[in-house]
Amino acid sequence: MPYSHQGAQAVQRPGEDAWERLRLGLINLIAFALAYGSAHVRDLTTLATHHFSVPLDASVPMWPLMVWPYLCSVPLLMACFCLAPAGEPLRTFSRRMLCVTALAGLCFASFPAINTFPPPDPAAGLSSELLHLLDDVDGRGNQLPSLHVAYAVLAMTLTRFFRPGLRNVARVFLSVVAISAVMTHRHHLADAAVALLMTWIVMHVVKPDRPTPDVALHYFCFGVLAFATARNLGWLWAGVYLAASLIRVAWAYERNDAAFAHKQDGRLPWHAWLVLAPWLIGYRITWCLQRMRTRGLSPFQRWQPDLWVGRRLTENESARLPRPLSVIDLSAELSETASLRTQHYHHVPLLDLRLPSEDSLRDISAIIAEERAAGRHVYLHCSMGIARSIQVANAIAPFRTSR
Repeated sequence: MPYSHQGAQAVQRPGEDAWERLRLGLINLIAFALAYGSAHVRDLTTLATHHFSVPLDASVPMWPLMVWPYLCSVPLLMACFCLAPAGEPLRTFSRRMLCVTALAGLCFASFPAINTFPPPDPAAGLSSELLHLLDDVDGRGNQLPSLHVAYAVLAMTLTRFFRPGLRNVARVFLSVVAISAVMTHRHHLADAAVALLMTWIVMHVVKPDRPTPDVALHYFCFGVLAFATARNLGWLWAGVYLAASLIRVAWAYERNDAAFAHKQDGRLPWHAWLVLAPWLIGYRITWCLQRMRTRGLSPFQRWQPDLWVGRRLTENESARLPRPLSVIDLSAELSETASLRTQHYHHVPLLDLRLPSEDSLRDISAIIAEERAAGRHVYLHCSMGIARSIQVANAIAPFRTSR
């Protein structure tokens, strides 16, 4: 998807803020569905035997009325993605929530725990009836850690952006939401304690000054979620493979290692497919969807009289480029079209959604200068033609004039 690397100070176009809120909300919704949903499916067929109750739980009173703030958690989370300040506060909140959800999913899959409190009496009033309905619908598993507590604490980090009076009201309300997980006997004290500890660790590890977007973090979290989901569904070895593959991609992004797929002469080797198939297949599908989305539009643009910029082309599309031609391939994740793998093919791999280094820009500028001097047109492309190629085409002018 298109992404601007101009930094947090860049002015967003109309609609960009709403799109970012929707996108981050959907990412976290998918993560929650994988972590909690797959664990719930497992609980329908396999009764959990672990529990983390402690003697102190017996002193926790049951307050059925606390079911109402407990039920506020879902609209509360939706409100967080609507009310968080745009830019760094919103993205940091989203990253932290994704990490908390992934870690919780790993706990659900590794230590499936059951609620040992006595079931509520549905005849004791409307609040008790709601609690009984929750038991029927949501079950009594997925206990450690309590995501209600974790999400409420994360939401509390956003209250510093509120006006002083509203800030105090919001903090009190979020505290009640967190406490409701225990006071309704939906969770044990240990579930709440682990949630607090886990959230505290995540907030200290996931800092606001990370790259935007933090691609490594997202790949890592979804690798963990892939393992947890597969384990919950009984596909342990598939989960191990998916997690290892996605975490390998995360490590490459963390190190900014664009050559980690070992693409040579425009082709991805078999061992790259063996290790990175989920990532590579995902990019291939995305490329096909991008072609469908832009059907009827030119897959490349004329940037300068002898410089063309776009996406990876099909054989038929490549025939429309002017000749003689030199190709600069920026993609690390797709093999080059066969007709473009010529003696004038150059591969300068860049990772998607990452700023290119000055060394890469100098290398690309030097190649363009050499090919121009030889009288050839230059086709500069990435996978989708909407991030890396456009970014590099805009950035190489200072390097070209400095030569």
